Amino acid sequence: MKIVMLGAKNSGKTTYMVSSFGVLQNPTFGFSVGAVKSDDKDWFGKLYDIIRSGNYPDATDKHKSYAMNLLYNYTKTMTFDWLDVAGGLIKQTVDGKNVLVSELQTSDGLMVFFDSKALLDRDIEATQLSATLRIILSELMKRETHYFVSIVLTKYDTIPAGKSLSQILGIDLTHFLDNFKNSNNIKICITPVSCFGKTMVNVDYPLLFQLKQGLEIEHQRLSEESKRLYDGYSDAQRKYKRLKRETEDLSEREDSEWKKYRDYESKDTLYDRFTTKLGNLLGGDEKTYREMADETHDKWHPLYKKMQKKQKKAEDQANSASELYNRHLETVKMVKNALQHAQKLDEYLDNYKLAIPPPTIPGKYAAYADKFFELTEEHLATENNLYSSDNRNKFDI
Repeated sequence: MKIVMLGAKNSGKTTYMVSSFGVLQNPTFGFSVGAVKSDDKDWFGKLYDIIRSGNYPDATDKHKSYAMNLLYNYTKTMTFDWLDVAGGLIKQTVDGKNVLVSELQTSDGLMVFFDSKALLDRDIEATQLSATLRIILSELMKRETHYFVSIVLTKYDTIPAGKSLSQILGIDLTHFLDNFKNSNNIKICITPVSCFGKTMVNVDYPLLFQLKQGLEIEHQRLSEESKRLYDGYSDAQRKYKRLKRETEDLSEREDSEWKKYRDYESKDTLYDRFTTKLGNLLGGDEKTYREMADETHDKWHPLYKKMQKKQKKAEDQANSASELYNRHLETVKMVKNALQHAQKLDEYLDNYKLAIPPPTIPGKYAAYADKFFELTEEHLATENNLYSSDNRNKFDI
């Protein structure tokens, strides 16, 4: 699986990425994340300690991919590539667009980061994503396969009280989201996150939302691989049976010729050679047992060699069939595991309680929503109530 992360410089991409990695070092519902390369693991760990101490890493502007493992109960479930697209790309023209389009076409999921406060204030650095959103929209509308998009609203604890989600999203982003309300292929989640010292709010959800898609893709890939292996096994079995029949036929012919050869050879004597040659001098046309044995041997030996080759091919096909079948059985187990893990992660996400970072109260949870923000008019109409004083008092924990 390949996940693309996109956001303007200072949008909080690096802080989020490191925070989610750090949070998911400890299993969440059994799931955790680990870096494939030790250098990346050290880099993430060092920056996570900085964030936990209340500081933030410097903004980066690099185009880099990180190889990661999704683990379940500390056992690798799948590998995914986490690509951090340089924020500077969104300021570029043709080259930047080409890179972005290429990454979108070859990816399975997209995470778009917005600085919540900058978005609310319509800061240039945040609103410059408008052109990029049009490119993303154009590419996603072409897709015929499932694709997950995580809209990550970073630094949500900086939002003043009383501001609604629709106010924060603005016209451009709302228009972008409206295009996918009825889409069967494009699934979108909007998640407010906050990484404030030791308090990490909602940081695991956007990534796990993506990885659920990855598990579904992995399940599909493994299902196809299992079918391919079984078809290969069936084909190898058919070839083995055909070669076995051909080998048995050659074996019968070879055995018949071998018996003749042994019979002629046992009757080969000096007396037979003398009398047969003498008879031929007198007008006869007989062959000695030695001559018949040699002729039979000339017939038997090629049959024997051909039978050996056929037998070797049959054995190879049998071994190939056995290997393919065993790999098929292993893949079937992996298919079941991928499906179970996808269902497990889906269960976790379905029951996830969205903790909205309350303005001016970092480290506290002000309210819970039973479901994440979904692209429905009903939710947009009711989400303003999440910041009511009653709710803040009710969930002041």
